[in-house]
Amino acid sequence: MNAVQQALELTVVAPGFQPTSVTLQPVAVETPIKAKKTKPVIVETSLHRVNLRDYLFQQDGKIVGITFTKLDGQTRVMTGRIGVRKHLKGGRNNVEAADRPYLTIYDLEAKGYRTVSLDTVTEVRAERKRIAIVG
Repeated sequence: MNAVQQALELTVVAPGFQPTSVTLQPVAVETPIKAKKTKPVIVETSLHRVNLRDYLFQQDGKIVGITFTKLDGQTRVMTGRIGVRKHLKGGRNNVEAADRPYLTIYDLEAKGYRTVSLDTVTEVRAERKRIAIVG
């Protein structure tokens, strides 16, 4: 027999009491099944370019991913935070304005500010959503 499957006999002796024998029988133990890790569900949707600025301002302080086209024609995928003001000189952003199509994002990989033209954004990833920009 396997050592794990053998019964165990014990005799308990205490002063003033009769000796008592105890037999312990092995019990089958099931191995717990590990739960599979599931990937978070990512919802794919679209958003019109007119509403893009408002949607991004709702993400103030949150981490977002943005895919856009740079001035030289290259496509860039960036992960950053919107609304970071800590490292601005004078605490003010002179690039963003209501009449300009620019948004300043703090790039988490480069650890610096980047200006993105909202006219060239093709995709935004935020709140477990992948949003294609149309229009």
